[in-house]
Amino acid sequence: MPGGTHIFNEIGLRRTQVGTEAVPGVAAVPDYRWYGDLAISKSAALIRTVENTGTYDGLITPRRELATYSGTYGERLTYQSFAYHNQYGIKSGATGVANAGGFLHTASPTAADDDVASATLEYGVEGQVWRSTGVRHNEYTVAIDTDDSDGVWKMSSNLFVRDMTQVVDDSGVTTGVGGTTSNLVDTTKAWTINSKAGAWVFIAFGSHDGEVRQVQSNTATILTFYGPALAAPIPVGTAYRIEGLFTSGVPFQNDDSIRVPGTKLYIDPASGAIGTNQVLDRFISANVTVNSMRTGKRFAENFDEMSARTGRGKRMITGQVRLEFDRRDEYQEYENLSEVALRFHQDGPLLDATNKMYARIDIARAVWDVVDMDERENNITATFGFLAYLPTVGTIATFASKNDLAVLP
Repeated sequence: MPGGTHIFNEIGLRRTQVGTEAVPGVAAVPDYRWYGDLAISKSAALIRTVENTGTYDGLITPRRELATYSGTYGERLTYQSFAYHNQYGIKSGATGVANAGGFLHTASPTAADDDVASATLEYGVEGQVWRSTGVRHNEYTVAIDTDDSDGVWKMSSNLFVRDMTQVVDDSGVTTGVGGTTSNLVDTTKAWTINSKAGAWVFIAFGSHDGEVRQVQSNTATILTFYGPALAAPIPVGTAYRIEGLFTSGVPFQNDDSIRVPGTKLYIDPASGAIGTNQVLDRFISANVTVNSMRTGKRFAENFDEMSARTGRGKRMITGQVRLEFDRRDEYQEYENLSEVALRFHQDGPLLDATNKMYARIDIARAVWDVVDMDERENNITATFGFLAYLPTVGTIATFASKNDLAVLP
């Protein structure tokens, strides 16, 4: 039943709603959801510069450092969400290409254009909603691990975040007469009838101990609450705040998980055709990370947010492949500084009678980096790091998902 004396802030009620921005940093209306674990924070520490107070206590003027923002996100990937996230970490592109019963979404980094899409996120719980704009996957990792009991491809990200703002619907001070133990009156307002229904109201906001109620209905000037009744009518001159709600009507997506079992690894010479030589009975796990080296900018006109304009360093694509170490092919390539092409491929559910969804990552030109020896189930294993290099022809990497979505959210 609705109502109560506190917002429902259980962890299980968290949600994240997302909209792809037409212009980076300009808020978009959310139209789909992320189901993973999101954490965004703002840092604006107090400045500890000692002042000459003439006493042993050297702080008298409270001041804060300029705000900075950070965030992380992690998710069990689906054939659909793989395409969603690639547009924020690799390259924008909402429209799929019709392909044998489905739609192919291909994200290949552009060498000289910053064409990675950005997102607006709404997150938290009803009654405590936050919004961030200009969100991108700055360090975007896809992991495939046979030993992970979840048995699915996963992604994790260090986010680039432009801001973090509280979603507030309205605020004011109670006025006039007519207040009872079940409503609040503010004759300065002209609310649309029942536009506040479902919202949470903090009464005596800022007092640290004010009461909280959920709105059942409203007129142009009166909010009527669900029970229980207040101990007494709200006095005139009481500050209140109506917390904002999530954008309504954002649907749930019914997506298809990318499972680890059945994932294929191909290792080919970088000069040859990628996807030719499959590694059999040795492939254990892998990860691929795209680091965009994005940095925030702040200009004089920015107040409590970063500029929508960002800086970019040199993109770095790295990763690891863990193999049962019972032959030295990869080690010889490591010793010889040989260039290889890597493909990670998984087929998914049927789109029609014969054609399947698939997820694929291609690294066109890579060189093995550090090699770490380990053991697994009484056998020796080797984890080969790799670093991607720009090929003379084509793109450095391709992240592709064939699914049932003609257009991404």
